[in-house]
Amino acid sequence: MFNSLNPLKPVKSVLKQVNGWAEQMAQLDDQSLKDKTTEFRERLDKGESLDDLLPEAYAVVREVAKRVLGMFPYDVQVMGAIVMHQGNIAEMSTGEGKTLTATMPVYLNALTGQGAILVTTNEYLAKRDAEEMGQVYEFLGLTIGVPFTEETQDKILELLAPSYIEGFSLLGGEPFEPENQPVLAELLEEIRRTFPDKSIWCYSGYLFDKDMVPGGKVYTPFTDRMLSCIDVLVDGEFIQELKNLSLQFRGSSNQRILHLKDGKLIKEGL
Repeated sequence: MFNSLNPLKPVKSVLKQVNGWAEQMAQLDDQSLKDKTTEFRERLDKGESLDDLLPEAYAVVREVAKRVLGMFPYDVQVMGAIVMHQGNIAEMSTGEGKTLTATMPVYLNALTGQGAILVTTNEYLAKRDAEEMGQVYEFLGLTIGVPFTEETQDKILELLAPSYIEGFSLLGGEPFEPENQPVLAELLEEIRRTFPDKSIWCYSGYLFDKDMVPGGKVYTPFTDRMLSCIDVLVDGEFIQELKNLSLQFRGSSNQRILHLKDGKLIKEGL
């Protein structure tokens, strides 16, 4: 009777499954481990759930952490990771490895393609942890983001300075999400002021003539400021069924290459 009231009993059962994958993961080479991300996503597409994938996915992250960081999450950290994925709170003290623990549920939930957000107490820790634990995510084919600061903007301007750099491309995530526009409008304007002869390209899943106009889905007071800085906008969602490797500068045939001047369309296509 008392065992049935133990909240850790189901967690320990999942932990046992994670540990059961450890030896098999240790035998995989680096590329095979990296390929697991594609495999997991394909299995999700075929109907498996994140809970189905959890034991094997956690074992993958564990093995990658050992190889790239020299740290192999302890059982108690894996238990914390299981609890987090279940939507519960895992209380851990300073030094018990919360950031390493978080790599497992963050990776698992990012497999859906909808992103996963890890919140920490300040920008310093966010940057530090992204640089360290980001090695695990990047090994497995994921991208990471950190808070955009003045230091970040200064670094971008520094990298754009050489004469052999022709321009700047804004892609990854979604630049025209309303919450992204204020900081990106300022960045693009600074790039345009500092390097007036360099081109600015932007990729967006939203449509120029539908979503970025007054009343459109993502139109804000910053939208026109961004568009006025952009030379070429590639718009439209990537659609797997319309994928075409022969296309230049776009992935699927529905996407458009739009040449802009002062935020107005002047030409479509190359």
